[in-house]
Amino acid sequence: MWCHRQGRSHIVGVAFDSPTDDFDVRMVEQICHIHAYRDHVWQHEQRALTTEQAAQEWIARHASEFPG
Repeated sequence: MWCHRQGRSHIVGVAFDSPTDDFDVRMVEQICHIHAYRDHVWQHEQRALTTEQAAQEWIARHASEFPG
């Protein structure tokens, strides 16, 4: 685990003790990507998506690129 200052921000590295922790973190990260996708679609296309719709679109378009 580590933390480095980069300008006015910090970059953090984390370690996990359990393979299930890693899976849980990837799921949370995926949820964050889905919500960012939903916001992006609204800002650039003015399409209001439900969380479920955003998840379905994001998974269809980006899940294969997501580290697993």
